[in-house]
Amino acid sequence: MRKIIALDFDGVLHPRSPISSSYMFKGAEILSEAIEGLNEVSIVIDSTWRRHPSDLEWAILQFPSNVASVIVGCTPILGGKEARETEIETWINVNVNGPFKLLILDDEPDLFSIVMMEHVYSVNGDLGLCKTDVQRVRERLMN
Repeated sequence: MRKIIALDFDGVLHPRSPISSSYMFKGAEILSEAIEGLNEVSIVIDSTWRRHPSDLEWAILQFPSNVASVIVGCTPILGGKEARETEIETWINVNVNGPFKLLILDDEPDLFSIVMMEHVYSVNGDLGLCKTDVQRVRERLMN
């Protein structure tokens, strides 16, 4: 079954307010560990970084190859952060046929309705993804 990860950057791949640039995208290594060896993983970016193509392109270059290689696109821009759920749903409706498992990696679970919350893995935005998240993210993708 296809596994789709809707990925936010700030607060997920690094702390919302990184102390230094050395913290930027540290969580991409964690995500790499979490998806290592899993089949049919696709990542769709729903971060506000998608609004700035040159920044987004630079960011993706910072990712491990097994993460960068499964990025299949970005959600459409339909509004501000409050539209994130609708943007993910729209991308799925346009791009996905057949059964799939959705995992939303985000540090702002309050952006999602009760119905979508079952798909949200809430990351501590002050830390971003940590080693302790690897197994939990893998389990959510596999179950």
